[in-house]
Amino acid sequence: MPGRLNHHGGSAQEMKDYVLHFEGAIRRAVASFASSIAPGSRVLDAGAGERQYAAHFRQHQYIGVDLGVGDAKWNYQLLDAVADLRALPFPTATFAAVLNVVTLEHVT
Repeated sequence: MPGRLNHHGGSAQEMKDYVLHFEGAIRRAVASFASSIAPGSRVLDAGAGERQYAAHFRQHQYIGVDLGVGDAKWNYQLLDAVADLRALPFPTATFAAVLNVVTLEHVT
């Protein structure tokens, strides 16, 4: 790590947030969002990718859905459903909350 950043004085996670502000801001927003949802509620992560936010929803019924074509290197095997977000395989009002992070720009 460059010397000028070593003097930041924070934890490793704080350093990561400092360097990768966008990812840190998203992670904090997702954590805040998760804490605002009643435990046990169904939460849809639309465009879940590798389910990187699932840990924030341990007290919820988290369902990760993705089309599974975003990155050939990613492991989509842990998804709960592989589906097009324009035609989700769930009835209306199935979820109490929906999360989508850097997703909508891929929907045409």
